[in-house]
Amino acid sequence: MSSRRILLMSCLAAALTASTVGAEPPKPREGPLGMKFVSLPKGTFYMGWNGDKKGVKTEIKEDFEIAVYTVTQGQWQEIMGNNPSWFSRDGGGKDKVKDIKDEDLKQFPVEEVSWNDAQEFIKKLNEKEKGKGWTYRLPTEAEWEYACRGGATSEEECSYHFYFEKPTNDLSSKDANFNGDYPDGKADKGPWMGRTTKVGSYAPNKLGLYDMHGNVWQWCSDLDKPGSLWHVLRGGSGAFHGENCRSANRIMIPPDSGILCDGFRLAAVPEVGAKQEKGKE
Repeated sequence: MSSRRILLMSCLAAALTASTVGAEPPKPREGPLGMKFVSLPKGTFYMGWNGDKKGVKTEIKEDFEIAVYTVTQGQWQEIMGNNPSWFSRDGGGKDKVKDIKDEDLKQFPVEEVSWNDAQEFIKKLNEKEKGKGWTYRLPTEAEWEYACRGGATSEEECSYHFYFEKPTNDLSSKDANFNGDYPDGKADKGPWMGRTTKVGSYAPNKLGLYDMHGNVWQWCSDLDKPGSLWHVLRGGSGAFHGENCRSANRIMIPPDSGILCDGFRLAAVPEVGAKQEKGKE
C-alpha cells in the first residue's frame, strides 16, 4: 500500500473519530407545553442485558422521538386541570416540598399517575395538537431502553447498567435520584432526599435525555407479556435502590394503579396526515 494511501486513510479515520467522540447531543425539537424531543433513528440494539444474561438483538423498526424530560406537574395541570402528585402542594408528601418555590415545583415530575391516567393525558394532548404534525404516545419498552442506553447499538455498548456521558456499572445518588443508602456497583453511599426533584437536576445521557435513571418510574406502552393485563414501568425512582434504576430493570403493575413515584415520558411520531402531505410534495 502506498504511503499516500496510508496517509489518506489515517486522515479519514481521524476525521470520523473527531465527528463522534465528544460530539454534542442532538438539538431537541420544541414541542407542546415547553416540552423538548430528541430524534432517534430506527436500528438494532441488544436489549435486556442485566449482568446475568446477554442482551437480545432487538429491532427498532421506525424512527421516533422521545422527550428530554418526564412530564412535569405544571404540564399535567395545564392539560388535566388537576395535580395527582404525592410531592405537590396538596399531596400526601406536601411537607417534603413545603420549602420548594411554586415555579420550581411545577418542574417536578407528575407522579402517582396510572397507565390509564397517562393515556387520558395523551388523548387530550393529541386533541389539542391535532394538525400540527406530531402524534404523542408512550414509548414502547424497546424504545425506552434504546433511548436510555443513548442509542447504543453494539453488544459491548449495550452491556452496561447506567448511561450518562459515558456508560458505567456504578451508580451513586450523586448522579441520580434514588435511595442513596443502596448504591449500585462500586459506588459509595450518597444522599437520600426522600422525594422527587426538579426534572433535569442530574447529568443527562449522551443524547441529552435526563432522569432515565431514578426520580420517577416511567410507564411504557407494552403489556408485561402476551396475555397479561399488567403494563411495564422502567427507570427506577427516588424511593427505590440503585439496582432498580438499571437500564434493563422492569416492574409490572395493573394499568389502573398509580403508586408512589409512577410518572411517564412521551414519545412522538409524525402525524399520519402530516406524513401523507409530505409524501405529496
